[in-house]
Amino acid sequence: MREQETKINDLFQDFDDLTIPTAAFVTFESDDSANLALDVHRTPSDHRIMGQEMKFTKPSEPTDIIWENRHFTRKEYIMRELTAYAIIGVLLFGSLIVIYVISAYSMNLAAVFPPTDCNGLQLAYGDELQTYAVFDYDYVVDPANANQPSSGCLQCFCIQQAKEYDVDYAIA
Repeated sequence: MREQETKINDLFQDFDDLTIPTAAFVTFESDDSANLALDVHRTPSDHRIMGQEMKFTKPSEPTDIIWENRHFTRKEYIMRELTAYAIIGVLLFGSLIVIYVISAYSMNLAAVFPPTDCNGLQLAYGDELQTYAVFDYDYVVDPANANQPSSGCLQCFCIQQAKEYDVDYAIA
């Protein structure tokens, strides 16, 4: 057991020598600089990095490298994500407002024109349904009676007229 531990410790002492980078990808701003580096490789030189001789070789073509989004930093990625989340939040909030407004309008309409029993109203008012429908219309359009429920005569009269003249209206 002690022998194995000694061997492991010896490996860790050589760890720095074992973990020296053997290659690096270097980009140059101009072709002249790249050509100069390639010339250093062709001629013997005493230039060394981390105790190793510098050797330059021509890399593969740029089409073999995935260049996409390499110019963005981690901070820029986070900022872009936060911006996207903010835009999504604004759009969701906007859709919430639109849905609320439409629902409120629909509820107001339902409050003004609640479902009614037209058969009962026609039996009760008979031929006078049209007269009461006009009174009901005047009541509904009067601003003093805003959002107050209709008596139902107007709805029933409109349904009766649609059936009588074979008009294709949506009847609820």
